[in-house]
Amino acid sequence: MAKVTIGKAGTAGKSNSLFAINVDEANSGESSDGLFFRADASTVKGRECVVKILEAARTVLIKHGYGGLTLRLVAEQADISHSNVQYYYQTKAKLFGGILSYGGALYRQELTRRFKNLPTDPESRLRTYIRFYIEDDRNIESNIIFYELRAMSQRDDDVLEV
Repeated sequence: MAKVTIGKAGTAGKSNSLFAINVDEANSGESSDGLFFRADASTVKGRECVVKILEAARTVLIKHGYGGLTLRLVAEQADISHSNVQYYYQTKAKLFGGILSYGGALYRQELTRRFKNLPTDPESRLRTYIRFYIEDDRNIESNIIFYELRAMSQRDDDVLEV
């Protein structure tokens, strides 16, 4: 389990992710429209709740697939109320978009961390990049999420938009 650090206050929780996420770094979760991983969460407490929801949603998606991903099951997994999940993610498609945004932030943050102290020569950087994706390709959770994304994008217009 990795440590999740959120906001400037730096509260910690448990994560199923391969990487720790510090969502305060470089506005990793905030988009140009001010949404935080596709949710309207402007406070540290709100952002903590969104990360908790997304971690639970990743777990549900991995265990049950997109077909078994429900807001109610995510609420149970996160140990929060169903209405709290609905406040941030009104639909399953919006939640799935949040999961993908969150996953993208994890990837960017880990790549940034790995590249931070590397020499500037292209070969070292390319080797690091390739090593990262080979390691990720061996991760069953990551494979399941990408499989679900590919499968659903063929059948669901809302997912295709994500």
